[in-house]
Amino acid sequence: RVTAFRRLIEWMTLRENWAAIATPDTNKVIEMVLEFSVANERSSAVRYLADLTVRFDPVSIRTFLRAQNFPFAETPSRFLVVVPLYQPSAGGAVELWQDANPWRDAWSAILPHDGLVPITLPLGDLQDIAMVSADQAIAKDREALMKLAAKYGAAGVVLARATSTGDTLNIAVTELRPLGDPFEAQLSATVSGADDKARAEAFKTAAIEAMQPVEDH
Repeated sequence: RVTAFRRLIEWMTLRENWAAIATPDTNKVIEMVLEFSVANERSSAVRYLADLTVRFDPVSIRTFLRAQNFPFAETPSRFLVVVPLYQPSAGGAVELWQDANPWRDAWSAILPHDGLVPITLPLGDLQDIAMVSADQAIAKDREALMKLAAKYGAAGVVLARATSTGDTLNIAVTELRPLGDPFEAQLSATVSGADDKARAEAFKTAAIEAMQPVEDH
């Protein structure tokens, strides 16, 4: 319950405030819980797996956050389409629709994304390829990108351009909607790994981190 409470609070607030938002003691958290359920239980000789759902009292959560005096949101926005651009090396060609794209694979792995900004990935079918080229995405061609968003019924797009330099992934994130100025952010992530599985997991973590500025915005 405490873990669920913390996840909920971080889902609703800005990352910059997380450290300052104190978690109440266990009994106070339990008092805010309306329901706790367990589903899809699986067990073996060595482990137990299940889906745990904790439902909180909305009034109690709002009261807690207002007392903390930090801004918060509780209504998810319309979803956005993520356009993952990957540059395997600085100065190299930028990949978008290619099959062997670890950056696209990372975004696919984090779906469905649990946050205030739902996201989806384009299929990468012939229609998508004809609609938006890598060059158009790099140039942030709003007309082409909004056509892609419209195809999927999305409110806009998130351009996530990642450039690999050794064990570092430099990421530029741009949120584009039909109207208004684009929102942009930059970050970097370490994607080293002892094997392909570890490296893929590091890319996945980087994709989660890349969504944080968009959700804060």
